[in-house]
Amino acid sequence: MVFQALQHSVGERSSKHIDTVERYLRGVPGLRFMEGMPRGFVRRLCEAAEIHLLQDGVAAFEAGTPVSSLNVVIAGQGLVTRDPAREETEYVGIGEVADYDDFMRAVASSQHTRSTSVHADGQLLVVSISRAAYDGAMRAQIEDELQARMDAISASGIFKALPQRLRVAVAECLRPGMPLL
Repeated sequence: MVFQALQHSVGERSSKHIDTVERYLRGVPGLRFMEGMPRGFVRRLCEAAEIHLLQDGVAAFEAGTPVSSLNVVIAGQGLVTRDPAREETEYVGIGEVADYDDFMRAVASSQHTRSTSVHADGQLLVVSISRAAYDGAMRAQIEDELQARMDAISASGIFKALPQRLRVAVAECLRPGMPLL
């Protein structure tokens, strides 16, 4: 049912569409970075996610190009080429992440390029999350957590007398969920 809803939502941005993308992505086992992530972070990713329908032979991405997005297969299958010289290929199918390792390396290092190519084998429907959307969602999540710590510090009697810049410094040092005293 989720697959069918996503197949009919190429280019859509409604709240219902975003809910459907979120349900789908939360169910993909290969998306380890989403496990345990706050709902706000995942929601921001889903709001920025794009659905693409690729025709037979069209590249989702090419090896050697900068990693600009994470791509999850919704329907169809893609032909993955790791080493074109040796004709080393495999298939990626429904619910699989076509480029998880490359994407996570790119998050850690801005200079990472793709190690594989993926081309549609027949029609291929993918959810694509851009690197910029991921970075923006992560920044917003960090800001939300800092604000929550600032609110807790501001409400605590012991810290009220501190100047604002010192309260910010204390908030930045606290880990989420850490008790104040």
